[in-house]
Amino acid sequence: MGPDLSRIGIARSVESLERRIRGDYGKMVDPAFAPTTLSAANGERMQGVKKNEDLFSIQVIDLGGRIQGFEKEQLDSLDVSTESLMPIFSPEVLSDEALEDLLTYLVTLRGYDAAVE
Repeated sequence: MGPDLSRIGIARSVESLERRIRGDYGKMVDPAFAPTTLSAANGERMQGVKKNEDLFSIQVIDLGGRIQGFEKEQLDSLDVSTESLMPIFSPEVLSDEALEDLLTYLVTLRGYDAAVE
């Protein structure tokens, strides 16, 4: 339910990754991954991530990875959050040693390059 990390090693510095993991940026969310909860008039309730929205409709990727579309006039409630679903990994939750291991792995993620084979 978040960004593709396959190239995160060339897109972000180690310091930036550490700040995100430890929560030093706070809980603000990238608008492309805004947590969304909605209730349809037919009783259907759904949580997911907003993908597209206009004045009349919204598309949400549900927790199972399926894109679902809704007409806003058919909704009883719609809540699009500005707070990230990613937990903050304090040192009590993720040790400094485990964080170091995670960062070491993340910086290796540089995407697939067919020219290398």
